[in-house]
Amino acid sequence: MRYIVTLTSYGHRVESIAPYAVCSLLNQTLAPDRIIFWLAYDTPVPPILRKLCGIGLEIKFCEDLKSYKKLVPAMIEFSNDVLITAGDDHLYPNNWFEQLKMAFLEDTSKICVHRAHDPTLNQSSTTSVPYIKAGYEIGSVGSYTTPWWNQGSENNSGGY
Repeated sequence: MRYIVTLTSYGHRVESIAPYAVCSLLNQTLAPDRIIFWLAYDTPVPPILRKLCGIGLEIKFCEDLKSYKKLVPAMIEFSNDVLITAGDDHLYPNNWFEQLKMAFLEDTSKICVHRAHDPTLNQSSTTSVPYIKAGYEIGSVGSYTTPWWNQGSENNSGGY
C-alpha cells in the first residue's frame, strides 16, 4: 500500500499559484510515495511544473472533470493505495503529510482531514448552503468516525 498525494488545478492557477502548493508538498518531513498533479488533456504544462518533475512531482493527464480530476482518475488507477487530496491554493506545513499519515494509522476506518468545514443545511434540510456561507473550519488534523451525511442532523465536529 502506497501513500499518494493527488491534486489538480485549472486556468491561470496552473502557473500562478499551484507551483507554490506543489513546492510545499515536496518539502515534507516525511515524503509520500508519490505526488501526482492531474491536468486536463488540453492544459499546457508550464515550465515551472516541468522543473518540479525533476524533484518528485508527477504529471498525469485526464478528462476535464473539474475539481474531481484529483480524485476520480486516482481512485481508478490507484484503487489499492491511500489517496490524500490536496488543493492548489494552500501552502502546506512541512509536517502535513506526516500528521495525516499518523492520524490514518491510528484507525484506518476513519476519514482523516487536515482541515474541514462544518457542512450547513438550508432551513429546509434538503440542500446545503453555498460553500462560502458554510460553517467555519472545524478542528485540526483528525478524523471523522463516519461521513457527516450518514449522521442525520447531528453535528460531526465531535468526531475528532
